Amino acid sequence: MSSVTDTDRLTVRFVDDERVIEPCDDLIFGRGAELDIDSNPFLHRRMGRFVFNDGMWWIENLSAWTPLSVACGRSATNVAVDGRVTLVHPESVISFEAGSCRYEIRALLDRSTTLPRPDDDGFGDRTATIRATDLPLTDEQLLLVV
Repeated sequence: MSSVTDTDRLTVRFVDDERVIEPCDDLIFGRGAELDIDSNPFLHRRMGRFVFNDGMWWIENLSAWTPLSVACGRSATNVAVDGRVTLVHPESVISFEAGSCRYEIRALLDRSTTLPRPDDDGFGDRTATIRATDLPLTDEQLLLVV
């Protein structure tokens, strides 16, 4: 179990509202929630929650049917209803829709918990690829793939 430090804070920004959350706290966002997003009647009262658990910040989807999208740089993932994902990049954008409106919340880690990349992965700047000719398939396996 990792210990909590002062650098484990999370900063959450929505429009002009900025909150700094300590690991011992959480933050629920939605219509009329702690972080009040909008009075949009299509927006859930409890849309999502930022929570610190197991040494990591998580975003949890508390809505009944609306997915959340978490984008970090060039990658993005959807968080299904009752699902959750860790926030591992220095900055993440959480977006969701309610009716015809789209909302975005920024989450900034005080420290980068990005997973380390090995210095020498053997590929340099090249992208590793596998061609069909590189895979030894039997005739039956090839027919199955085709």
